[in-house]
Amino acid sequence: MREILYMTITCFASICAKELPPYLKICDRDSPEINDCMKNSLQALAQIFQTGDSNYSIPDISKINCDDVLKNVKINSKRKTFLNITKLDLLRCHNYDVENITMHFDGSGLKNTLINGIIGPFEVFGHYEILREYPLSTISATGIVTGLLSSFTNASIDFKTYVKDSTKYIKVTDVKVSFLYESGNLYFTKIFPGSKIIAKTVNNRINIKLPKYTKSVNPAMENFFNGQTKEYLNAFLAQYTYDQLLPEKYLPSLEYQPKLED
Repeated sequence: MREILYMTITCFASICAKELPPYLKICDRDSPEINDCMKNSLQALAQIFQTGDSNYSIPDISKINCDDVLKNVKINSKRKTFLNITKLDLLRCHNYDVENITMHFDGSGLKNTLINGIIGPFEVFGHYEILREYPLSTISATGIVTGLLSSFTNASIDFKTYVKDSTKYIKVTDVKVSFLYESGNLYFTKIFPGSKIIAKTVNNRINIKLPKYTKSVNPAMENFFNGQTKEYLNAFLAQYTYDQLLPEKYLPSLEYQPKLED
């Protein structure tokens, strides 16, 4: 009888909201260790992101398609050089290390979270076109680009709480992601079809200047990931109440509850 009563109270307390993923580490919002707890929770999800879990709206980020994200990107303004990459896939994006998480609350609840870490090494695969404009002509090179990259990554996520059916929920209102080249190498096939030696030299020069070139493509990639991250997070958050996700004090699942005496 007590177990039935406990289940009923718990159900009404959460408006019978969906059960949280069993592998998700829950953090008390009033705990002084919440930042470290959330860091460990996000890091532990890396293996789940490798395949995703559609039962809980957790995406598979082992392969992210970025087709049409890099269009007509100016990589050298002085020489009027532009880059297009189509059918661009980023592989193994679940390979990340969370370095720091800082959560900010106000009277209404969670307002902002700052995340710092490194993504990578992740694989790059796409079809490229490089165009260089001259006064009387334009030359181009097309082929496949492959490689491995790692990137310092910062994310600032703004949240807003809202009430639905007398129950408090939370959603993401804004995401700002920034990337900074950490390490890596890319290889462009057919960059100079007439000579393997010149092609190798050009690829080497590209990789020497990769930190500079990645700064040119980062704004488009950051804008893409801002939208993707917001979409993924809100799909997940909409399933649960605020108190489920960030309880004042986390209660273990029912099977770990001490048996109530009659």
